Amino acid sequence: GDLDGQVWHFAIVRHARQLGIPITCEVSPHHFTLSDTDIPGYDSHYKMRPPLRDKQDIEAAIDGLASGVIDAIATDHAPHTLHDKETTFDLAAFGMIGLESCFGIVKRILVDNEGLSLINLIKLLTTAPRKIMGFNFDLLKVGTEAELVLFDPNEKWIFNNKNVFSKSINSPFYGKKLAGKIKYTISKGYISEIS
Repeated sequence: GDLDGQVWHFAIVRHARQLGIPITCEVSPHHFTLSDTDIPGYDSHYKMRPPLRDKQDIEAAIDGLASGVIDAIATDHAPHTLHDKETTFDLAAFGMIGLESCFGIVKRILVDNEGLSLINLIKLLTTAPRKIMGFNFDLLKVGTEAELVLFDPNEKWIFNNKNVFSKSINSPFYGKKLAGKIKYTISKGYISEIS
């Protein structure tokens, strides 16, 4: 990768930790599942910041997740209006939605394809980011308000705009085969069915 590529960033994080510098590192699902060669023409759904990189950077991100250099996965959920995305590539807004496709895409890539344990994936998506931000990460303690996600780790499905609950639809993952589906969320006293 070049100086802005993920390969260099992860090397810097490793070095900083060796020096005892307290540093955290996260990556978004699109940066370890899509490369710059996946962009079909000038499709603005693939325009994001930082931009998609090459296969070497994808491999570095997956290695960083497996080795613990990367502390968390963050969706970088960035909804935009059709007006903001359906324009020329150079004028289109940066970013994509990521909440609805996140678990299915990262479970397929990291657990099914790369052999990461499901429990490690869950930590990267849940307790690790909460701990970094200083939030309570012991959500199963008696007396703690429930914040739970119930999922089927084996359900195979194809992501489409019917799965989107966001006000925006800007995603490069439409038509992609995913593995693992969120079924219910329990948050702030509300149970929501996701189907």
